[in-house]
Amino acid sequence: MSNSSNRIMAINHLKKTETSTLTKVWENGDAWM
Repeated sequence: MSNSSNRIMAINHLKKTETSTLTKVWENGDAWM
């Protein structure tokens, strides 16, 4: 694999992780208030 494709995969993985974390925060928003 080239470095660019590795970088893209890492960025996509981070985006998925951030999205799932944000979703959990939004779903549990009432508990945070």
